[in-house]
Amino acid sequence: MTTHPENPTEEPSAPHTGPDGHPPTRTPRAQATRQRLHQLRRTATAHAFRGLCYGLGTAAAGLLSYWIQQHYM
Repeated sequence: MTTHPENPTEEPSAPHTGPDGHPPTRTPRAQATRQRLHQLRRTATAHAFRGLCYGLGTAAAGLLSYWIQQHYM
């Protein structure tokens, strides 16, 4: 809510809304928020995939070690 510099006594304007009563989705702030959320989702997905790969690798190494111990020791 800002006032215009040429008329500082003017009342702050109400937030702009679309016909459905929601704020517009094409504003720079909405686009930046959407991009940030997309980046966070992508980062979270990458970390989850990395963790899954570490877990599978650890399980495979453990099973291989167990199999070697049972057959050769």
